[in-house]
Amino acid sequence: MLPFVSIIVPVKSEARYIIECVASLLNQDYPNNRYEIIIVLDKNATDAVKKALRPYSRKIKVLQSRKKGSAANRNIGTSKASSKAKYFAFTDADCIADKGWLKTLVTRMEQVRKSEKDIDVIGGLNLVPKTDNKMAKTIGAMEQTLLGGGGSAQVAVSGEEQIVPSLPNCNSMYRKELWKKNKQDENLIVGQDGEFNYRLSKQGVRFLAIPDAVVWHHRTSSIKGFVRRMFKYGEATARIWKKHKNIEFLRIRWYGLVPVAALIIFTGILIWSLFSLTGLYILAFVSGVYAAADILTAASVIQKTRMKHSIISLILLPLQHLMYALGFIRGIIWPG
Repeated sequence: MLPFVSIIVPVKSEARYIIECVASLLNQDYPNNRYEIIIVLDKNATDAVKKALRPYSRKIKVLQSRKKGSAANRNIGTSKASSKAKYFAFTDADCIADKGWLKTLVTRMEQVRKSEKDIDVIGGLNLVPKTDNKMAKTIGAMEQTLLGGGGSAQVAVSGEEQIVPSLPNCNSMYRKELWKKNKQDENLIVGQDGEFNYRLSKQGVRFLAIPDAVVWHHRTSSIKGFVRRMFKYGEATARIWKKHKNIEFLRIRWYGLVPVAALIIFTGILIWSLFSLTGLYILAFVSGVYAAADILTAASVIQKTRMKHSIISLILLPLQHLMYALGFIRGIIWPG
């Protein structure tokens, strides 16, 4: 008999996507009596979200949170889950789970734990839905590049299983026991899953990424939304580092630190170039190297998307690095 699983989804303002998310979870290739769907409404959940969920009230469990943020809502979901649950699976309200998503996660987890008891978390890919607009598809493809996402396992379509330092909660499943002694930090609005996983890794927990467990995750569809998200990610990374004050965390999130270091170095060289011909030459060289890397990345993105529109990644990549760096600096300087 397959183990019982509680699927937990925090929801705030995703009225546009929540119906297709719930529908995909109800349509899983997994026995109906062996899993439950728990939707946790944020304190500030919109009326549109609540209205969209009403037709499903008999098929899913809907909880109203008195707190704000995905971390608090995941904590509430795990505390209200069925006692029968062996695993807690997570996805986001703007995701569509592949029909075999849950069964793939459970089957592989059950298999791998027979020989590797320290693998307690498993997850897969989060890909861009075919219905997303050109901007969203471009951003999704850019995230798969080294400069756009650090080659993170959750988006890199490698086709192979691999042990990774963390897995995002848009597509992950944990052994229930991990949540008895650990909770996500409710003070973090962004990056709470990465910080939670970091604490688990310090306890010896390992994370397995598998290519066959897929969710389709809607991406930001505008430059404004993308820029804002990158700033928040940078700020969150800084706040998490301030919490742990651990160089190892920055080593794991090296691709987040690179834009900060690059901005500081570039600014220093720029100032130097105002007073020195040597500095001007070095500025030209550094700028040329970055421009070449930007062009190569854009070419890779265009090849992945097969869209001329993706040439906009020439602008998106520098914007991503700049806003992430500025967000990180703000997170370091600003109290909180």
